Amino acid sequence: MGSLPKYEELARRITGDIQNGIYPDGTPLPSEAELAAQAGVSRVTVRQALVQLSRLGIIVKQQGRRSVVNVAAVPERTRTLRFAWISRDPFAGATPVYLEIFNTLQRMMMRINANLVFMPMIDPREEDWVLSVLDSFDGILLAGVRSATIIPALDRRLRAMPNVIEIDDIGDSPAACTICTDNYLAGCMAADYLIDRNRNVIACVSGNCTVYRGFHDRTRGMIDRFAERKKPLVLFNSEDENIATEAYGAALLKLLEEQPQLDTVWHVVDFTAIQVRRRLEEVAPREPGFYRSAGVDGMASVLKDEKFHVSLRHPVEEIADRVFRTMLDFTAGKFPAQPVQLIEPLLLPWSFASEDSVVNAG
Repeated sequence: MGSLPKYEELARRITGDIQNGIYPDGTPLPSEAELAAQAGVSRVTVRQALVQLSRLGIIVKQQGRRSVVNVAAVPERTRTLRFAWISRDPFAGATPVYLEIFNTLQRMMMRINANLVFMPMIDPREEDWVLSVLDSFDGILLAGVRSATIIPALDRRLRAMPNVIEIDDIGDSPAACTICTDNYLAGCMAADYLIDRNRNVIACVSGNCTVYRGFHDRTRGMIDRFAERKKPLVLFNSEDENIATEAYGAALLKLLEEQPQLDTVWHVVDFTAIQVRRRLEEVAPREPGFYRSAGVDGMASVLKDEKFHVSLRHPVEEIADRVFRTMLDFTAGKFPAQPVQLIEPLLLPWSFASEDSVVNAG
């Protein structure tokens, strides 16, 4: 593909997008300016590509209007596209956010008759098998796969492949490209939300924050934003991380005795933040709604009936769409210029369960 003229590369890419159903029959293509911006080429190159597609009958040019797709002239694919989803967990035990992205992406793949194959790696034998079949896929999607947790041969092979995407900002990934939630921004957004509501926040720091980059970035965003806005933030790191234990409750009670104004719990994960808040309600009861909490993930199963929790939800649809388009680019020999693509989270404010409200980051 690299030896082809740019306009021909673009013409092939547009043809592939039409084959994949991105531009249905009879619909107008994006404008020349939009196509140029998407492909990173000049408008002259776009015009040359459109002329070629017009000569082939793949598009119908209209005076003063955008070109229209003519699917009848588009050659059919000779094979079904195949993509692999590789995870450390079995499907039934996968992280809920991963499952949401997988299911959304699978629906997108079905629209173009492509296959998305779920490939769990529970033990090294399965890793050997995955290694043996990697080259049979048009693109590889990793869900929380870290180099330190896989066999060296698989790590080396994945690192050598340009068509590998990671969907979790975990750090230490063998993928050439990462498409995920902007975890640092999630921490900043949560901080702004709480500061603007005059909350006195306990930021719970766990051992996972030092292991997973995404967790670390969420906490760092929270801490940095409180510092920028010159607001106090109390860090809480109990030696006993089991929230249900007597020692954990005693540590919380001691903290509240020293700083009784504290009324809000932050944790990198919604579920844990809610659990700590409930423990606060046990050890130092106050009126309903006095204690509140904040975290990240936005899973409906966790937030059900939660009126006093603010969450930063992973933008599942946008992540899946970005991954889908990038995977299709792989089939056209086009690879991301940016190794990391961070996507804004969605803010689910207080009373999310009752109001069912979702607002964009800002």
